[in-house]
Amino acid sequence: MSRLRRVVGAGLLVGAVLAGVARAQADTEAQRQRIGVERATALETYERKAHECQARFAVTTCVLEAQRERRATMAALRQQETVLDEAQR
Repeated sequence: MSRLRRVVGAGLLVGAVLAGVARAQADTEAQRQRIGVERATALETYERKAHECQARFAVTTCVLEAQRERRATMAALRQQETVLDEAQR
């Protein structure tokens, strides 16, 4: 009877670990999808702002500001991806 309990206990433990791993993978995938959406949104925002800059007198300054915003957003998203990659390893 004791051996049966150990086998069942081990099976339950393995099942719990596998469920945890699956949940972590789903969370990671959801985070990667969110980052992808945010990256696409940042690029669309940059394109819109750069286009709007063309109607202004100081085009260069406006475009440089839009580029600075895009770089900051992309750097933050790259950092989040790096954290996900390191956690996955």
